[in-house]
Amino acid sequence: PRIHYGEAYNRKGEFWKFMEWHSYPGKAEDGFLDIRTSAGAIIDFQRNHATVSLIDSASWKTNPPGVKESDISLQTLQAAGR
Repeated sequence: PRIHYGEAYNRKGEFWKFMEWHSYPGKAEDGFLDIRTSAGAIIDFQRNHATVSLIDSASWKTNPPGVKESDISLQTLQAAGR
């Protein structure tokens, strides 16, 4: 497992947000090795608010057989969103 941390500061230079992401190495069906993020949190200390995400990364597919580059082109994705 890998844990990445980040900080953000506002324009005045004051501490604003803390971020963390939990990732692990995954292996695609074609053998490609990737990094999969399984959880994350962003805490806004100035607004006293947080967002947490838990991702079902076990269901992710990387480079699945039969998917072509044209299946995920910008034009295809834009058309699907309309």
